[in-house]
Amino acid sequence: MVTIFWRTLWDKKYTLLAYWGGEFIMVWMYTALFPTIDKISSSYNQILETFPHSLLEAFGFEGSFTGFASYLAAEHYGIIWPIVLIPFLASLAGAAITKEIEDGTIELVLALPVARWKIFFAKYVAGIVALLLFLLFSILSTIPMAYLYHIDFAAESFYYMALLGGLFGWAVYSFGMLLTVLFSERGKVYMILGGTLVVMYFLKIVAVLSENLVNLKYLSFFYYFNAGDALIQHIINAETYWVFIGISIVCTISATIWFTKRDVAV
Repeated sequence: MVTIFWRTLWDKKYTLLAYWGGEFIMVWMYTALFPTIDKISSSYNQILETFPHSLLEAFGFEGSFTGFASYLAAEHYGIIWPIVLIPFLASLAGAAITKEIEDGTIELVLALPVARWKIFFAKYVAGIVALLLFLLFSILSTIPMAYLYHIDFAAESFYYMALLGGLFGWAVYSFGMLLTVLFSERGKVYMILGGTLVVMYFLKIVAVLSENLVNLKYLSFFYYFNAGDALIQHIINAETYWVFIGISIVCTISATIWFTKRDVAV
């Protein structure tokens, strides 16, 4: 089981390093730019006031620049961060089972003297560890960077953001792992996972822009993923916990049962 865990991470080493390193560099860039941005924040806020509030909210920005946390919420964590995270998790989920089937190695894995549910969880936990390290490099690394550039900030903001990002990532990854045991082609996993999340994002935008369709927001992961609340107000709504944890548990249990009983054909 431990061997499967390490092999899963090793097989994706270049992808992991690229995403971890890319996010670390991106956060470093935003942090280094903040002292300059902060000097012109009043002019920037005046420009933002000319835009309709609903339009800004639709794209994940609900206020003005009032500090480091609000700056990162608007520039990175509200939109760009989940856009980077989703393909990262999709690649991990797609490689877990469907890649083994496509490469013809699944029979070798299943021939090991290890129960199927242990094989699944070894691969599942490897993805969770990769996600935790993604949170470290993309969110928690901001804390020492802010000290480095003498930026006034609250470390608590990034603890809340890491928790919110972890819940969001766990739900997306668990859904992806369910798909990877249901299908034998990575293309289908990527298409369904990506398509579902694109539809969810569209539902969030429609709900913000149309009062008649406001209830559609509850069908979107992105409604519960509110980076502004986490970073600025240090708040994660109770419904966010219920939705993300509930979906993660249901998808994980369903995937485990299906993989245990599935007749895998190469």
